[in-house]
Amino acid sequence: MMSARERWIFRFESGGRWIWTELGRPFCHRAKLRSDCLLRMLPGCSYRRVTVFFFACLTLTSASQVLSPAAPRDETPVTATPAVEQTPTERSQPYAWLSRRQRREYIPMAERLGTPAGFGRVPAPKGSFAHWLRHLPVAPENTPVTTADSKIVLAGDHPNLAAVVALQPHHRKLLCSANMMVRLRAEYCWSARRPEALSFHFTSGQLAGWRAWASGERPVANGRSIRFAKTSITDESRESFCGYLETLFGFTSSMSLLDDTRSVQDGTIAAGDILLRPGRGGHALMVLDVATNARRQVLLLLGEGGSPAQTFHVLCNDHGSPWFPITQSRSVDFGRRGVFGLKQLRRWVR
Repeated sequence: MMSARERWIFRFESGGRWIWTELGRPFCHRAKLRSDCLLRMLPGCSYRRVTVFFFACLTLTSASQVLSPAAPRDETPVTATPAVEQTPTERSQPYAWLSRRQRREYIPMAERLGTPAGFGRVPAPKGSFAHWLRHLPVAPENTPVTTADSKIVLAGDHPNLAAVVALQPHHRKLLCSANMMVRLRAEYCWSARRPEALSFHFTSGQLAGWRAWASGERPVANGRSIRFAKTSITDESRESFCGYLETLFGFTSSMSLLDDTRSVQDGTIAAGDILLRPGRGGHALMVLDVATNARRQVLLLLGEGGSPAQTFHVLCNDHGSPWFPITQSRSVDFGRRGVFGLKQLRRWVR
């Protein structure tokens, strides 16, 4: 006669066999028949191949909708040096237009405008255009955007103003939005000692290079056309460079920027790129910095000049943040400035 424990074990084993016989085995049999039927419909496939194909399709579909920060361009060779604490004056050396007082009070844009939680700035090698833009000098907080006659365009506490860049010459001759793009690129090439890249097109189509200017060549108007002739002495000074810039600003426009940049079609974006709407009433915005997060979302810092000519400044979006979200399918509405999207993104050719 079985004990109580033996009877319990016997009933448990009998119940398990009944569950497998009546439920488990028929279920597994039906599942195998259905999977075999599916594989017969897909000749040459295996369970592993079907799984790999499914996840590959899912990955490619997701990737096609992602905007990626562009890889940093090695525009200037960088030599590793020991980290040394620098004074504001030493840190401001790449910005040749600053006065002595501005150098002592130098504050880089990156220190004034931090990234949102969860986002980090895209790496920018020291000496690159992206690094140079990231550390542009900013004016003191609450500095307004003004025209050359000191008329206020945006008050210092305006919700759409993040910062004013200390970019203007001391005689306050201000520049329109297209000329601001040329000014920034030219100043970077000057500081990076890249004279071969210091060439910009006039609206009439001629290419005006710094090397030719420094050797004494000047544009000469001949009716509606322009030719270049050697009418000055060789001069590679900063003063001569400023004269070169002033001449450029008289002959360039949003249309000439089309010859100095190319359309970006590879789904990338980088600091230094331009959002450009050329022609009458045209406008230009420069990407000053790029940040991203683990979800591959992309945010931009955007700067602009304006018409009438006014101080160059960093914008804030309608939510009070200087960082603008943008995707392949999402444009940004800037009100009176118009709507800008990645179809208008352009990158310098030199």
